[in-house]
Amino acid sequence: MNCEITPLSEHTGAEVRGVDLSRPLDDETRARLNQAFVDASVLVIRDQSLTANQLLAGVQNFGTVFLQQNSKFALPECPEIHYLSNQDRYPDGKRYIPGAGYHTDHSNAAEPPKATVLLAIQLPEKGGDTQYVNLRRAYEGLSAATKQRIADLKGTHVYQSKHSERKLIGLTDEAKQKVPDAVKHPLVRTHPESGIPSISSIRSGSRKSTGCRKATRWNCSTNCSHTRRRRNTSIAIAGSRAILSCGTIAAFCIRPMATMTIARPAISIGLC
Repeated sequence: MNCEITPLSEHTGAEVRGVDLSRPLDDETRARLNQAFVDASVLVIRDQSLTANQLLAGVQNFGTVFLQQNSKFALPECPEIHYLSNQDRYPDGKRYIPGAGYHTDHSNAAEPPKATVLLAIQLPEKGGDTQYVNLRRAYEGLSAATKQRIADLKGTHVYQSKHSERKLIGLTDEAKQKVPDAVKHPLVRTHPESGIPSISSIRSGSRKSTGCRKATRWNCSTNCSHTRRRRNTSIAIAGSRAILSCGTIAAFCIRPMATMTIARPAISIGLC
């Protein structure tokens, strides 16, 4: 398959053209895409007009699918895929904006997914940006003393924390039985494929140690972020092992968009 892979920035993201995920990929193309994902941490695959089942099949070129913790937004015809929409509301009537605030999905799992996948279905006329922060680059920018100080620290990850800036939609009683109350992950981890260390990913509901909070805040203000303008029919695969993402209110479609998650080696999927 004749696919073209182009860097999106100096340090984060690659754009892919000439690939049709509704069709089986040959081994060479699959290997190229997976290596590009390891190298760039974010992969944007253009021009993908896919049904839910085609999306589900297509992303399995990158891993197995991680089941979402909250089933409220699952698509009836394909529950492995969830939708994101700015039309949903909390029980009190306030608008619910998924993806706001810097986060990675499901870091509160004992074995978090390696990536989250978004397929844009219908976006607003204005807005639609997603900012990605490269945590490998953030780690590189730390002083030797800071790297030594945080080397053996761990962070506590929960579904919803009182410290979170964003309230998540609550879990059902059934889901609560499957989701850990809290898990601990190292603040510095080494990517299993590239061998490159990074600051540990977080989700918006996590409780973090002081060392990790200071390190992350300092580095997010330096040259380690990339902002991507979403386009309809584009797929974005963001690596949870080295990326923080943040969506704006306008970033989410007026009507459903799809999301999935790839676990280890799985993925989390979603429609937006």
